[in-house]
Amino acid sequence: MKLSLTDIIIRLIIATLIAGIIGWDREQRSHPAGIRTHILVCLGACILALCQIEICIQTLAISRNEPFLTRVITANPARLIAQIVSGIGFLGAGTIVITKHFVTGLTTAASLWVTAALGIVIGMGYYSIALSGAFLVVFVLTVLKRFLAVKRVQQVEIKYYHRSKTNQYLRNYFHKSDVKIKYYNFRINKADMDGNERIYTTIYTLKLPKSLSYDKMLDQLSSNNDIVQINLVTL
Repeated sequence: MKLSLTDIIIRLIIATLIAGIIGWDREQRSHPAGIRTHILVCLGACILALCQIEICIQTLAISRNEPFLTRVITANPARLIAQIVSGIGFLGAGTIVITKHFVTGLTTAASLWVTAALGIVIGMGYYSIALSGAFLVVFVLTVLKRFLAVKRVQQVEIKYYHRSKTNQYLRNYFHKSDVKIKYYNFRINKADMDGNERIYTTIYTLKLPKSLSYDKMLDQLSSNNDIVQINLVTL
């Protein structure tokens, strides 16, 4: 049975809505792949799945009209889909960042991959699988994250004047706030100068207590006049 234009439009709209919801969560957390990226991935997978259906339908029609071609014309519904599943990996790899101690972007890469899978099942017309899967994906990305409430170890890059004085201030602040320093990396770049003042850089890997958020900590540290810049490395 040939797909009607209404069927095609409905499936593409559902793919857009579901991918938009997943992408919205990633964009809210300032990840590289946001709403538009997830929608495009899901739409692309959905379009290719629709194409695969049309190929199969066309093949069946040719087989009915030309029986002698049955043995030489074949259509494997899983062939094109298999290429989507393996091919989407390159896009997910682009969101993964490897630093000295951490690997970031894995969740976003996984969300792109599962969004492509949802696009495939929507395109194939398996709405129950698509809606159930979309619900669980959103649950894992949003509700489950809050439910687990895991206090992640983070890296904070701090640039400052007056090495000894500021280091002492930072250590006193961390001790007073019960912030655990897992390790830190100190460096001096000769090019980092502000007039006659040298700028020092320390990258701390910290674990915060439940009572303190990173936003609050950064706001408190930024009030120190010797601190030039603070960057939070999101993991």
